[in-house]
Amino acid sequence: MLQKLESFFMPLAEKIGKNKYLIAVRDGFLLSMPLLIVGSFFLLIANFPIPGWAEFWGQFFGENWTSYFSNPQMLPSPLWPFWQWWESAILLQSR
Repeated sequence: MLQKLESFFMPLAEKIGKNKYLIAVRDGFLLSMPLLIVGSFFLLIANFPIPGWAEFWGQFFGENWTSYFSNPQMLPSPLWPFWQWWESAILLQSR
């Protein structure tokens, strides 16, 4: 049974895996991922789900410290579609 599925899906997967458009989109996502990860860390620090977290760090950084940590996450969010499109276009052109 497994060999039947493998013999059917492997040629299809190979054909999809060699598609230059899908390769460009995949590589574009891989290049964009560090921005997303860094922004997510800042968002996690600003909104950590422990009671008293914001008050504790507010003693050191000031009352409105979470807005400073939310800014790095908010920068890539509206630019994400454009960034992804741009990287995919450049990668597609280089192929």
